[in-house]
Amino acid sequence: MKNIYFLILKKRWFLFTILFLLVFLTNSVLWNESTQLIRRYPAIERLKIEADKGSYESLYIPEADETGALISISMEERNELYHTLLTALRDGRAIYRNKIAYIEKGEKLQLLTAIKLKDIFSKEELSEHFLNDILFKKSRDNKELFKKIIAINQAFSIRTMKESYQVEKDYYMNNFYFAVAFSCLLLTFAFFILYWLLSASIKICQGELRLLRVIGAGEKWLRGRFLILFSIPIVMAFIGMVLFIFAIGLNFIWADWIYLLVFNLFFIISAHVNISRHTKGVFNA
Repeated sequence: MKNIYFLILKKRWFLFTILFLLVFLTNSVLWNESTQLIRRYPAIERLKIEADKGSYESLYIPEADETGALISISMEERNELYHTLLTALRDGRAIYRNKIAYIEKGEKLQLLTAIKLKDIFSKEELSEHFLNDILFKKSRDNKELFKKIIAINQAFSIRTMKESYQVEKDYYMNNFYFAVAFSCLLLTFAFFILYWLLSASIKICQGELRLLRVIGAGEKWLRGRFLILFSIPIVMAFIGMVLFIFAIGLNFIWADWIYLLVFNLFFIISAHVNISRHTKGVFNA
């Protein structure tokens, strides 16, 4: 079989190379979008929780001047924002900070108090992080409050958490659906290459294969040898992709190993089924 392997590799090395590249690219695309969705899923779920509660978030996107420098909030606007938020707190409005850490890391939301608000605004510079870190709970008077905040500066906007959740979910889900569709397309080409490689290999080594049958090699054994040969580029592509990911400084989570191993195992089993189907009776002497 070593001579047969060498002959096939020598005559059809380019098909093995194409198969390797297709499997490598399929694994890479599938991993890239799937791992992003899996890692982002807890944050998406926390967005959904706040969306179901009818919460809102603050957004502060400062404008730039002619030189490209960001225009900071003026002292007058800063004081106006402080008194607007202070009035809302005194009216019993539930306003929270630490929204970003809550969504990203699962930390607790921190109730904004008048004392903490004064501490934040008494600093020399007002943190832009704070302006993007506010979460408003659902309230009847929110509409009036939001109008006042937006009127202070055009850089302020208020967005429902439902909208934020939908944007986030659509982005990662659409990327995942694209990865699955693209992977299926690449797999179709890979199966075509595999079939082409199998047909060519049988033609190239037909005499040698029949000789092996005459001296006692069984059909099942020969199919197993072909499966080993055609599994090599699949396994090497998977290992190559893993090494490439580590080489560029990224890593895997446990879920990545599960779906990638299942995916590649499915491909090898499918290859075995195709080999068995297309070599039935071919090895008979």
